[in-house]
Amino acid sequence: MLKKITAIVSILLISIAFVGCAPKGDPSQVLNNYYDSIKNGDAEGAYNTLASTSQKNFKKDDFTNWINTQNEYSTLKSVKVTKNKDYKSKELDGIVYKNAAEFNVTENTHDNYENKDTPINYKRYVVNDNGQWKVYREKENGKDVLSESIIDLASMYSDGKGKEKDPNKAASILNESVKTNPNYNGTYYALASVYCNLQRYDESINAANKYLNKDKSNEDKSDTYNILGIDYKGKEDYENAKKYFNQSIQLNPNNQYAKTNLQQLTQEEQVSNIFN
Repeated sequence: MLKKITAIVSILLISIAFVGCAPKGDPSQVLNNYYDSIKNGDAEGAYNTLASTSQKNFKKDDFTNWINTQNEYSTLKSVKVTKNKDYKSKELDGIVYKNAAEFNVTENTHDNYENKDTPINYKRYVVNDNGQWKVYREKENGKDVLSESIIDLASMYSDGKGKEKDPNKAASILNESVKTNPNYNGTYYALASVYCNLQRYDESINAANKYLNKDKSNEDKSDTYNILGIDYKGKEDYENAKKYFNQSIQLNPNNQYAKTNLQQLTQEEQVSNIFN
């Protein structure tokens, strides 16, 4: 009888632990605190509002660097959060949370590259994380998110939009990104483009080939072959330049840059043959 009572008590305790109670406080306030911290440049404050799973996906140093980098590329002007639904149980990326609140988020950001305001809409969840309301970011690789943001910042210096034009600064930023996240392939394409513009052709070729080492769409390969064509033309290796421009067009017949570059190269060769 005693064993039976003990078993019943144990089942009740397990049930209570599973059902639990929603954390105290307002999940809306937690989410607003997250965005307020970002607007104020308080990366640590924003990080402290994140659920433990999100912190595992996005380490503190990477998150801090991402916030700082993102704030250079775009300015978060205002955020509106609207609750959609409360859940007693919600599965997010394979993890079941006892309590969760779903929100619609509308960001009003100023794109410093394009110099215009841009509204962004998405959903975000606040979850019961060990008895506290915490902000849940989607499943992500924090280092890759940071690398993508660094590419955006480098483009500002490379193109002179939102920053004073400084391609060497762009190359330096991208090289630092490679050191911290060598597996993010998009950085190599960005480096190939920047080095090409700087007429550092051998470095551009090296970066482009690293980018091509992994599977790419035909459009991405086409863009990269076009860069290689420009590189080899800059090195006065016209045979390879023509080869890569043609490969670029074969992979993407709509690549007007490669078509124009090939046409110019052909015309220059024709003029050269006339005078020689």
